[in-house]
This record gives sequence, C-alpha cells and structure tokens, in this order.
Amino acid sequence: MKRSLILIVSVTLTILLAASLISCKLKDAPKPEVSIFTVKVSDGRIQSINQTGKNTSKQIMISQGDTAIIKFATDRPFRVSVHGYGIEHDVIPKVESSLEFRILGEFTGSFPIHINDIEVGSQSSRDDKHGQHKHENTNSTHTLITNFVVNPN
Repeated sequence: MKRSLILIVSVTLTILLAASLISCKLKDAPKPEVSIFTVKVSDGRIQSINQTGKNTSKQIMISQGDTAIIKFATDRPFRVSVHGYGIEHDVIPKVESSLEFRILGEFTGSFPIHINDIEVGSQSSRDDKHGQHKHENTNSTHTLITNFVVNPN
C-alpha cells in the first residue's frame, strides 16, 4: 500500500512538473502576428503599398511563422502571382480582394509578386518602358509589384 502511494505521488508530481515546463515554454514563444498590406494599382501600375495605414518600402516584409494579408484596390482586373509559393489570385475592380496565407518555416527568403495581365492578340515577346514583359506563348504581360520578404526568427 505504501509503495502504491509513493508511486502515485511520484507519477502525479512528474506530470505536474512536465505540464508546468510546457506551460512556461508556450508563454515564452512569440505569438504569430498578422500584418495587413494594401496595394493600390491604377492602369496596371503600382500607386502605393501600405501596411495598416503607413507607407512601406517597396518590399512587403514579415517574420517567419507570421500571416500576411495582402489586399488590392484596382481599376482593372488582373491576376497576382507570388513566385516561390505557387499562389495565383484573380483581382477584380471594386471587389475587395485579398491573399491570406500562413508562412511556413521552410519558406524564408525573398519572393517576387507579379501582376499578370492578359493582352488578347499580342504576338511579341519584349519588355516595354514600364517594366512589363510580354510572353509570346501566353499573350500575357507581367509587372513586378514588389518582393515578399520572409525573415527567419
């Protein structure tokens, strides 16, 4: 009986200690943040990139494990692509459009974000004076919006 009581007390104390250590580790871990970016596009050109009301540099930056929400305001439809993440999203004028995705640990670095615009009947492959590159096989153009930068913790 005495051995059973000692065993029960030992197991209980071990469980309480383990739970306490886990609780302390969870409290010390930084909470993931949500960063909201608004990209304004007019006539196929970037007008501004803001992060919650303030202008940012030409890059959208977050930390590893955080969530980025990228919203677009535009006067004409386009498809946005985030290279390296395999994300494509159609953006339509006067419709709130946003991309939201969780950044995973293995995806740190700098990733270009492009606007892809379809030009019907285009047969050339060239760069124009606005930085748009035409693709002969798809009749589309793409313009670099910014770089999406994910910094390691």
